[in-house]
Amino acid sequence: MVAPEEALRPGEAKALEQPESTASESKRGPGRFLTRKWLIVLLGGSIVGHTITFASCRWKTAVPDAETAEYALGHYTFQADPSDGGPVSSAEFALHVTLLDEVERVARQRLAGKKFRVRQAVEELIRRAHGGDFSDPSLGGLKRRLQEQINEALGVRVIADVMITDLRLVRNPHAVEKIYDTASSLPWTEEAAGLAQP
Repeated sequence: MVAPEEALRPGEAKALEQPESTASESKRGPGRFLTRKWLIVLLGGSIVGHTITFASCRWKTAVPDAETAEYALGHYTFQADPSDGGPVSSAEFALHVTLLDEVERVARQRLAGKKFRVRQAVEELIRRAHGGDFSDPSLGGLKRRLQEQINEALGVRVIADVMITDLRLVRNPHAVEKIYDTASSLPWTEEAAGLAQP
C-alpha cells in the first residue's frame, strides 16, 4: 500500500502546503502594487484635474473684450493767451481715463449719465491752463488736475489714471527766441568772475 503523501506528485504537495493568499501573491509577482491600467487612470485623472484648474483660473482673471477699463472722453483744444508767453501757444489732444476696477460698473454709469457735465469740467480746466502745462513731457501736473476735476464732476472717485493721446503742440516762436537768447549768454560763473575784476 502506498502512503497518501507518496501518491501526490511533488508539485501538488507544494501547492497543498501554501495557503491560497500566498499562491495568488506569487502569481502577481513581488512589488507589482500598481498595474499599468491603474497608472494610466491616475495619469489621465491628473491631466484632467490640471486642465480644469488652469481653465478656471484663466476664466476668472480674463477681462472681457467688449468692456475694457478705459473710457474715451473725446477730443479737446487748448489755445494759450497771447500775453502768456509760454512755450506752447496751442494744443490738440484726445482724452481717455482708466477706471478703478472695484467701481468700474458704477463709473461707467456715472460717465454715461454725466458726460456733458464732465466735458464742461474738462473744458473749464483747459481754459484755465497755460502753455507751461504742456511743456512737461509726462504732462503729470495737467493729468493730475484733470483727474481731480473729472472725479469732482462725477461726485465720486472712480478715475484711476488720465491718458492724453494724439497730442499736437504748436510752439510759441517768441518763447523759442528766449531759449536761444539764454543759451547764447555766458554761464553765471564766468559772468560773476568778470564782475569781480576791476
